[in-house]
Amino acid sequence: MPKANGETDAVVAWLDSGARRVIVALDVSDPGAVQGLADWSTQLPASRHRLVASFRARDLRMDAGGGGLGESLRAVMDGLRPVVSCVQVDFEGVYAVAPQVLKELGGVRGKEGAPGYMEVVFTRSPAPAPPTTTTGDDNKNSSSGNTGWSPEGIGKLHHEYGVDVQCPATLSLEGEGGGGAGGGEGAGAGAGVDAVSAFLACLRTDRPDGLMTTVVCDTMGIALGLQPLPPPPNSCTPNLRTPPSKVYSNSSSIRASIESGRGVYWSRSRGGLWRKGDTSGAWQELRGITVDCDSDAIKFTVWQHGSPPAFCHFNRRNCWEEERGLGHLERMLVKRKEQAPEGSYTKRLFEDPVLLRNKLVEEAQELAEAETKQHVAEEAADVTYFMMVRCAAAGVSWEDVEKELDKRSLKLKRRPGNAKAERIAEGDKILGAGRKTQVASLV
Repeated sequence: MPKANGETDAVVAWLDSGARRVIVALDVSDPGAVQGLADWSTQLPASRHRLVASFRARDLRMDAGGGGLGESLRAVMDGLRPVVSCVQVDFEGVYAVAPQVLKELGGVRGKEGAPGYMEVVFTRSPAPAPPTTTTGDDNKNSSSGNTGWSPEGIGKLHHEYGVDVQCPATLSLEGEGGGGAGGGEGAGAGAGVDAVSAFLACLRTDRPDGLMTTVVCDTMGIALGLQPLPPPPNSCTPNLRTPPSKVYSNSSSIRASIESGRGVYWSRSRGGLWRKGDTSGAWQELRGITVDCDSDAIKFTVWQHGSPPAFCHFNRRNCWEEERGLGHLERMLVKRKEQAPEGSYTKRLFEDPVLLRNKLVEEAQELAEAETKQHVAEEAADVTYFMMVRCAAAGVSWEDVEKELDKRSLKLKRRPGNAKAERIAEGDKILGAGRKTQVASLV
C-alpha cells in the first residue's frame, strides 16, 4: 500500500497516462492496514482503483467440525467490505479445496451488482502441478505449463461460480487464417495456459451445434446488421435472393479471427470457416472481440474495408438503414479527398488550408454566439463539418479522436482550462481580416 505522497503521486501519474485502474493488495494480517487503505483510497475516484484482499487457501479451508470460515474470518471480511472490491485466493497447490472455499465465500461476498459485492479471483503460486486432463478440440492441444490451471478448469470456475482466474498465459498464433485447433504447442508453450483456449472455455451456448450468435459492429459501436449467408462457391456476386441470416461463431472461427486479425465466421451452409470478404473484397479488420454479461453472445468490432465498404448483401454498408451521422460524413470526406467532382467545395477546402482555417474560426465564433436551440444545432453542424475536413486532411479518423477523448477522460490532474489570450488575439485577427474582405467586396 502506498505510504508516502511520492508513491501516491506515482499512482496518479500512471492513471493520467491511461491506466484504467490501479490494483492495490492489502495484507490482512496487519490490523491497521484496513483503515490505512480506506484512508488512502479516498484520494482516488472509486472507479479508478481496485483494492484486493489476498488470502491463502489453507486459511479459508473448512475446519474439522465443518465450521467453514469461522466467525473471526467472517468478521475480517465484513470489515473489509466497505473498502475492498476484490478477494484474491492463492491455492498454493491445493486446488481440490476450491469447491469448499467457493461455497464458503459465496455466502460472504454478496450478490453481484449489489452494494458491497466483492469479486473473487483465484490464483496459484508457482509450484509443480499435477497433469491436467482436457476435453474438446481447443483444449486438448493447450499447454497449461506449471500453473496448475487448464482451460476447462478456468471455464468451470467462470460458469459455475462466477470466479476469475489470474495465471500465466500465452497467446499462440499459428499464422494468418490458420483456424485450426491451435493452442499451446507454438511459441511460449509451457509458459502458461493458452489464452484463446481459456477465453473459449468461458463461453456458453445452448445450441446443439455449439454455434454462438455474433453481433458485428463498427468502431463507432454501430451494428452493421444481420449478415447474409455467404454467396455460393465460385460465385463472384452476392445471391440477392438469399435472405439475411445471423452471424454465427464457434471455437474454430473465433480462433481463426484472432490468428488472422480479420472477421471470420462459421458458415452453416458450407459447414466450415467463412472469411468475410474473400470473394467480394469487402473484408473486415478485427479490432476486438467481447462477450455479453451471460457469456452466450459475442460482439465483433471491425473496420469494414472494400470498395464500397459494404457489409450488407445489397452492397450497402449496413443492413438496417441508409448511412447517416458522423460515420457517413467521415467516409464521404475521405472519398472526396481521393476523388472529388469538379467544383466540389470540400475539394477546395482540402486544397486551401488558409480558407479551411478561417472557416473553422468563423464557424466557432458563430457557434459561441448562437442563442436558440435550433441555431446552436445549425452552427454546431457547421463546426463539425469543417472540423472533420481538417481531420481528413491530416489523415486523422474519428476513431483516433475518440481514443484521445477516452484517454483524456481518464486523467485525474486537470489544467485550469482558462482561455489563452494569444489564441483569442489570433482569432480576432483572422475574423477582422475576414470582415475587411467582405466590406471591400461591397464597395
